[in-house]
Amino acid sequence: LYIDAPAIISCINPEVQLNGGSTTSGATVQWFKDGVALAGVNEQVTVNEPGTYTLTGTHPISGCVATQEVTVVRNTIQPAISLADDPGMLSCHNPSVTIEITTSAANPQYRWYNNSGSLISGEITQALTVTVPGSYTVRVTDLQNGCQSEMVINITEDRSAPGASISAPGTITCSNEAEGIILQGSSATTGVTWQWTTGDGNIVSGSATAN
Repeated sequence: LYIDAPAIISCINPEVQLNGGSTTSGATVQWFKDGVALAGVNEQVTVNEPGTYTLTGTHPISGCVATQEVTVVRNTIQPAISLADDPGMLSCHNPSVTIEITTSAANPQYRWYNNSGSLISGEITQALTVTVPGSYTVRVTDLQNGCQSEMVINITEDRSAPGASISAPGTITCSNEAEGIILQGSSATTGVTWQWTTGDGNIVSGSATAN
């Protein structure tokens, strides 16, 4: 008896063919699994379950029976996906953020999709840099078994300008021209930083403070 090495049951190949036979002319062969004969054309059967399969061969004259076994393996494990790091939020300070993932896929293929579900052309690595908020989807295919997984990453933004106001300034006169006047700014936004600028005047001091 002989049995060809079978393929692995996978997401690409949900069924595999078992091929076997006898070198004895006229011998009859039959496949079994767990003692149950499998339907098939003698030497060939198609299976979709892992396990041990047995091929028997019966001699046409003596009636003696020989057996041989083969193990069918299944690999339909979907790749795990996780974020490598928090991509953060889009803002005036961060006009772009990078989404980076890690995966358990042995031989990963990456595809990225935008809000509308359209493929983002040319993005075939584990990282994607974006400048627009929304939901981005990464699809990872493990080319070893053809199994796929997806992950959706939501990118938000905060480009709100801080509220700011300037108190009514005094008037530059002959008596205070040398030292100038104080401009007073205020904001309800916590942690705001200041920068005073002018087109044609002269800022004496405090350009980075509220006054």
